[in-house]
Amino acid sequence: MTGKPPLLGPQTSALPFNQSAVYFYLLMPLYMVTGASLLSTIYTCGLVQAGLIWLGCWWTAKHQPSWQKQLWLLIVLLALQPQMIIQQRFVWNPSFVAGWLAIGLLMIWQLLSTPLKNWRWSWLAIWGGAISLAASFTYSVAPVVLAVGVLSFIWWRFRAIKLWFWAAAGMVVWNVPTLVFELRHQFLLTNLMLHGDKLSQVPTSWQTKFWELGQYLVGLAPGMVPTQLPLSQIIWLTWVGLVAGWLLKELFNWWQWRKTETNWQQFSPRFIFTASWWLLSLIITVLMPVAVQSHYVFGILLLGLASLVILPHWSRWLVMAVLVSSWLQPSWFQLYWQPARHSLTELEACSQQVCQAVKEPLFVSIQAGYHPYHNGTEYLYLLRRAGCDVKDVANFPNSADLMAVIVDDSVYEHGKTAYNELTLFGRSKVQETFSCQSNLQVLLLAKTHD
Repeated sequence: MTGKPPLLGPQTSALPFNQSAVYFYLLMPLYMVTGASLLSTIYTCGLVQAGLIWLGCWWTAKHQPSWQKQLWLLIVLLALQPQMIIQQRFVWNPSFVAGWLAIGLLMIWQLLSTPLKNWRWSWLAIWGGAISLAASFTYSVAPVVLAVGVLSFIWWRFRAIKLWFWAAAGMVVWNVPTLVFELRHQFLLTNLMLHGDKLSQVPTSWQTKFWELGQYLVGLAPGMVPTQLPLSQIIWLTWVGLVAGWLLKELFNWWQWRKTETNWQQFSPRFIFTASWWLLSLIITVLMPVAVQSHYVFGILLLGLASLVILPHWSRWLVMAVLVSSWLQPSWFQLYWQPARHSLTELEACSQQVCQAVKEPLFVSIQAGYHPYHNGTEYLYLLRRAGCDVKDVANFPNSADLMAVIVDDSVYEHGKTAYNELTLFGRSKVQETFSCQSNLQVLLLAKTHD
């Protein structure tokens, strides 16, 4: 480590722009406390989620005790949802979106339940900090933020500026490191966004994205086969249809009796706002020219489950029962408890074996049988920690004459297997082979200068 705080967070997969460095700042303390453990991100994610649950329960107990059952029901549903479980297990992709967005949702509920003249600045500050932090962690929350922006101005008109003053202040605070980077480098990221090449998105129709969202949210079974797709679609349509139908009913009742003395509270403003927020977010998501990915769904997931939890009719229990029964299928638990492809001990031992034998600078790439990427970021980290002098082949292709090719549960044929890192490295020969496990080898390639 350089000892200097990073100015940029993780790169995004769709746009040439980085997320906020606050993501790394949150992960750093436990990383240091645990002695740079490879599991520190998992520890941080669990600790943060537990802290947010405690905060939400404490707050509702103090201000809105009648909401506590609904909050606990939402927590249980999120804890069982397959994508919430699977994504947190990825060391490179722990998501903090649902927790922080839930805090923002609680504040919105509080504002809906309180006359404007009694709004507290602390509620607005918590709202702004939570929604801006969720957006800073991942720009996949953009449809959710855009939807609540539109909805808040419809609901409160120009008085919604109070909300967005605090949200804008939060965005500035969480993204100060990015601003510093831009000033130091003549707005490099901004120029890349405006004029640089962007990763082309797989063209998909809005119908395809709608069904893909449903597949991720319903979570019928891992490795879903085509014969199960209609059932998943039926559940998804029932979920969306129930929320949309009840929302229309609530809006119709309010419209019909808006000039009478009927109390507005009986029309469940929390449900109307939350359901509208969810459905508008869905519409924006399926219309945006960005492919749907499993790690993009957490904002949509939270709002969809929250809409179900507070839907004022017993029919919500049927949908939730179907969802929970899908999420408790034994096939999911077999996937959750499936052992890792390689243990940390095995990976560290393999890295030490290579670094004890190789003292010269080297590049690293990977040929894996379970993903299409070749940069091998986990092995870059492990080999550096084991003492190897690892160089960057993408930016400095002449800084080393050796390359360690990790063959992870795959087949590598020298001279036949091809990918970008090998092309950058140039012509080479196999100098040495390290056999770490039956499905894990390291081939040491040496440049040939003929």
